[in-house]
Amino acid sequence: MITASLQKRIGNTILSSKPITEIKSETRIKILCEVVREEGLKILNWSEAEYESQARVLNAKM
Repeated sequence: MITASLQKRIGNTILSSKPITEIKSETRIKILCEVVREEGLKILNWSEAEYESQARVLNAKM
């Protein structure tokens, strides 16, 4: 699940934070892709079976 908030900050100090309840699908996808590129697939909490499935797909001959 992706959650979002609008924050007012001075440096690392958060002055206020307000949850954003409606986020466009395009924005969610963009943010998720950016985070996966930066952090790797570990953020998805995949099981071993899911990693094995990914490996099979990546190794499949077309």
